[in-house]
Amino acid sequence: DLHSFPTRRSSDLEPVGRFRKALGETLPFYIIQTGFYKNHDRNGFNEVRKVQQLVAEHLSNTFLVYKNTAEFEKLGWMKDEIHYSQQGLNDIGEKMASFIASIEKTNTNN
Repeated sequence: DLHSFPTRRSSDLEPVGRFRKALGETLPFYIIQTGFYKNHDRNGFNEVRKVQQLVAEHLSNTFLVYKNTAEFEKLGWMKDEIHYSQQGLNDIGEKMASFIASIEKTNTNN
């Protein structure tokens, strides 16, 4: 639940809370972990990645569905310094769809 989340900033939870307030408290929330801005300091990005992980671990029906964006530069999946290439976007889409389908299959069987 949003009130028991161990965070220093309540703003970390605002996006999930806003969507759930507007669309229903049981709305699944799927997170694609942020990547990095090429040739820039990674500290801020690493902090965001940690918060995304914590949100997924502590809020019910919230999932970190893709973590590999940190590897995109090494894989050559960057279009420019900040945007992912089509190959990267395709990988995100395929893995995210598989993850959600597996969750839905599990929920349907329960």
